[in-house]
Amino acid sequence: MVWRVVDFADLAIIDLSKVHTPEGRQELYPQLRDALRTQGFVYAINHGYTQARVRLTLATHATVSEALL
Repeated sequence: MVWRVVDFADLAIIDLSKVHTPEGRQELYPQLRDALRTQGFVYAINHGYTQARVRLTLATHATVSEALL
């Protein structure tokens, strides 16, 4: 599997570490809502997943998607 970084995907960056406090959630919710409404995707940071876990998740998604085609 080959993954490419694209420099033209202007996605909202959402810091999920803010979810741990009421003030953070209050700030995070409108950012997330607006990004999903306008772009449909976000780039999540500080989500707590290791790079290995992210790779495994993406590989599993690719495998399942290929099986459905």
